[in-house]
Amino acid sequence: MPYRLNKLYNQIDQFDESLRASNEALQLAQQDAEIHNALGFTLRSLGRLDDAVESFKSAIAHATYYPEAHSNLGITLQELGKLAEAEEQHEKATTLDPSSASANHNFAITLHEMGRFQDAVSRYHRAIDLDPAFALAHSNLADALKELGDLNAAEKHCIKAIQIDPALAEAYDVWALSSRKLGDSMRRKAAIVTRYRSRATARNRDRICSDVCLP
Repeated sequence: MPYRLNKLYNQIDQFDESLRASNEALQLAQQDAEIHNALGFTLRSLGRLDDAVESFKSAIAHATYYPEAHSNLGITLQELGKLAEAEEQHEKATTLDPSSASANHNFAITLHEMGRFQDAVSRYHRAIDLDPAFALAHSNLADALKELGDLNAAEKHCIKAIQIDPALAEAYDVWALSSRKLGDSMRRKAAIVTRYRSRATARNRDRICSDVCLP
């Protein structure tokens, strides 16, 4: 029962209550990988990244197959600036479960952060192939394409992201920047996009950019 409460509290962003429920659950089942993974998710949400890393490692240690825990560990290591270690965990996650759009997207985000834009583009495409309605993957793909100078393709994926999720503020940001870089004739479009972006932000202030695999 405490573990189920932990998942419920995580889903409604009551992380202090989730932490209490996780600790109670661990007293009953110290070797339960799912509880360790859920605890890691809670700790990460509370900003306790080093503690989250240890919880995700415990989850992996207690399970022979747990791609979600590897992916969560990769995200947390990235946030700590440990990009090479993060890449290793994302590689493990996508090897264990190559059909996970979320795991491929998380891998792409780390590659993007490393400045490996072409590799990131490949992973974003993989995530979108697995889940064509993955709005954030389209938006992040657009940003990587922008960095590579493929502005027309970037705009295409921005538009797709916004069609899927009109409140996705990040997509408007990338679209506006891409439009400006396309030349003077596009500045008016960039101004319009920026205005719509401000409306999206008002509806979407609490969006988290990284797509965490939920416990």
